[in-house]
Amino acid sequence: MRSLAPLSILASVTVIAQASAQRPTSTPVCTTTKGPGIQLLQTLARQYHPEAVMAGETRSGVLIGFVLDSQCRVLRHTTGQRAAEKIDLEATLATLFPDVRVKPFVTAGIADARKEHTQGGPWIVWTVVKG
Repeated sequence: MRSLAPLSILASVTVIAQASAQRPTSTPVCTTTKGPGIQLLQTLARQYHPEAVMAGETRSGVLIGFVLDSQCRVLRHTTGQRAAEKIDLEATLATLFPDVRVKPFVTAGIADARKEHTQGGPWIVWTVVKG
């Protein structure tokens, strides 16, 4: 009689290989066109610059800047000041990070640093850089 052990091993390997091939490939969150998401950005702002987002503080025109990689890891961060309620995103990033090449970027944006929007409240300016 022949042993069924080699046949069992071959069947197991085939099932494992098929399961591995069917796993969905995930795209890192920061490489999508929507970017990292408001909740992550607000968490990063509280973690890196809590003084800029403290409730009750009048931090008129504060900018919190982040340069992120494709895995949403913080490469650089800083704070700054905006002069108006309307800003140019690329120019603002270049001003906040003069020694960082932020173009070409995967995605970039502006978000409220606090959960509630307030006139003159702190903003987060962010970019996800290639590479």
